[in-house]
Amino acid sequence: MRIAIVGRPWIEVPPPGHGGVERVCATLIAELIRRGHDVTLIGVGRDGTQATFHATYSEPQMHHGVSLIPELAHAARARRLLAEGSFDIVHDHTLIGPLLGRVGGTPVLSTVHDPVLGYETSEKYTLLGDYYDALGPDANLVAVSRAQRAARPGLNWVDTVHNGIDVDSLPFNGSDRDGFVLWLARFIPGKAPDLAIRAAREAGLPLVLAGRLGAQERPYFDEVVRPLLGDGVELIANPGQDEAMGLLSRACCLLHPVRFAEPFGMVLAEAAACGTPVVGMNRGAVAEVVADGVTGWICDDPADLAAALHRAGEIDPVVCRDRAVRNFSAGAMAHGYERLYRAVAEL
Repeated sequence: MRIAIVGRPWIEVPPPGHGGVERVCATLIAELIRRGHDVTLIGVGRDGTQATFHATYSEPQMHHGVSLIPELAHAARARRLLAEGSFDIVHDHTLIGPLLGRVGGTPVLSTVHDPVLGYETSEKYTLLGDYYDALGPDANLVAVSRAQRAARPGLNWVDTVHNGIDVDSLPFNGSDRDGFVLWLARFIPGKAPDLAIRAAREAGLPLVLAGRLGAQERPYFDEVVRPLLGDGVELIANPGQDEAMGLLSRACCLLHPVRFAEPFGMVLAEAAACGTPVVGMNRGAVAEVVADGVTGWICDDPADLAAALHRAGEIDPVVCRDRAVRNFSAGAMAHGYERLYRAVAEL
């Protein structure tokens, strides 16, 4: 098939560091090309994949923060580029893209990467769900988990396809682990680094906090997280992908105490591929990506996290890796999208 992938304007594909959506796009593109498809990527910055590449901006637009103007311009330029080409399907990963509908008669499939339901400290995602609801049948939406889909079942979901990772590129560790607990995420309230610190301290285990710490994350970090740092807590700000995955493969477990209905959680699949058990909160898709008692332990109450950390050693790393291969590999993701591409192209 002739497939156009439209990425977001904020980060390059593949991303140099943080960028879950962009890593999913890069993994999908590589696997689709391996399977013989003709893939075009519309993105920003440098050409980083084997797809035919068109840039709407010469540089990523992350420095603009929450401004919609870069995404509006990106969508307009992408639409023009799509109209000049010939495609069987457009696979869009932006927020604005679903407003475009068909592009010159070519159907558009839109993956929803963000939550569609708010949580206790933010209604932003409820508003996002309302946006998708307003689009109605004009948008062909793909959920990245059953939990995300269940949060707003009335949206025009066409199917669910789990995100995929390049399992073979991740370092599997079957036995030789260090004794630290790892928290790996953005320093934002929803990812709950404060809960991670408290749980690790209660369990008496050393904690490594590693994740994105930029201008957007700095106010929360300085106000809430910094005062909790001290003995037993190591901070690693903005690790590269290789460093982050190295930490993940050596940790005794990944601690994932999210506060919101996370739609997927790439780091959970990456942990499984590394053979690393997860201790997490039962929010969103956590219980869908982590098999309780098989690849980790899922808690309903933050007070239970500390005890669960001491049970991480009961989890078999080989079982974790096998589950990642079966459910969250690049091949599994591409197979799901191939099926949808053909179904939507025939509508």
